[in-house]
Amino acid sequence: MGRLFLVIGDTDTAYLDGLLKYLSYAYSDRFRISSFTSTESLMRFLSGHGGEIDILLVAPEIYSDKLPENRIKTLIILSSGRLHEDINSHGVVNKYQHGDRIATEVIGIYSRTNKKEIISVDGGKKTRVVSVYSPAGGTGKTTIAIGTSVICAQAGKKVLYIGFEDISTLPMFFQHTRSPNLSNIIYYLKDKEKNLAFKIEGIRCIDSGTGLHFFAPPDCAWELDELSSEDVSDLISHIRSMHYYDVVFIDMPCTFSRRNLSLMLSSDDVFLVTTRDETSCLKLVTYENQLSVLSDDERSSICGKAVLIVNNGIRDVCGSGKSIVFGGRNASLTIPAAKGKITVDRFKNGPADDDHFYQSMVQLASRLL
Repeated sequence: MGRLFLVIGDTDTAYLDGLLKYLSYAYSDRFRISSFTSTESLMRFLSGHGGEIDILLVAPEIYSDKLPENRIKTLIILSSGRLHEDINSHGVVNKYQHGDRIATEVIGIYSRTNKKEIISVDGGKKTRVVSVYSPAGGTGKTTIAIGTSVICAQAGKKVLYIGFEDISTLPMFFQHTRSPNLSNIIYYLKDKEKNLAFKIEGIRCIDSGTGLHFFAPPDCAWELDELSSEDVSDLISHIRSMHYYDVVFIDMPCTFSRRNLSLMLSSDDVFLVTTRDETSCLKLVTYENQLSVLSDDERSSICGKAVLIVNNGIRDVCGSGKSIVFGGRNASLTIPAAKGKITVDRFKNGPADDDHFYQSMVQLASRLL
């Protein structure tokens, strides 16, 4: 995706310097930035600049009704309080918030106000998509998905976590606002909105402690039922077209559905999680048998991508002593039972010497990195 030309105007030089340093560091691949501290210097620049400006982010003290708005695609007010009526019609961003939130809101406003297709430029980054699935509940699937996501993010990779579970446990791991959220993504997908890749950047949240990107859960779990196989396939295609993320983790519900199968077929890897209890083993066998409804190529594709993970077990055996197998292959990883409560802090702070669960997450991450 090409860089946007962002022009910022604010009389508060200390604030402006801090914002510039952050955006130049964290969003160098998103923005090309110029800044000004007075209306006069901004006007001189605009009068001498021949082309269009993608975004003008300007404080009320610098705003002027003489700005050449016909050459500014999106004008956003950088506000610290109440605004005069003459500038209330523009998009508004609160200046006193985290730089990530400012960047997210700016990109979100830009994507909503530009109806033309925004041309993406191949950044050379190939996105790896990992679906995390279990045919049984209570296997630790979400913990494994989030743990591996966090470790990849802390290794310096750009990582996006998407939770498609009906009843989300995301608040156990990350703090977030309720809006915007996955409901917005569902709406844009169903409405075939243009510039979905840019809209994704305006909706996703960022965990400040780990740098992991994620979508907040939808307003209502029923909204997830509206997503078709085609919708989720389109979503993956749009995310790949961003050329921004190194890895995307998709935390899937335990259902056997066309949507889940579409997600797996669109993924590069499928982390298939089970435990060693008899019920989970039976469901795994049943799930593999159900794949017979697919074509030979589709079934072969899913089985070939599968990374079988046995959680909370010390041996690759079910209760009967039989090895756990999927697609003719034994488990790729067996995770010992975790000691103590599993939180994001456990992954952020690094492992204790005997934290075998953490080390197992590192092994999974190393397959992707």
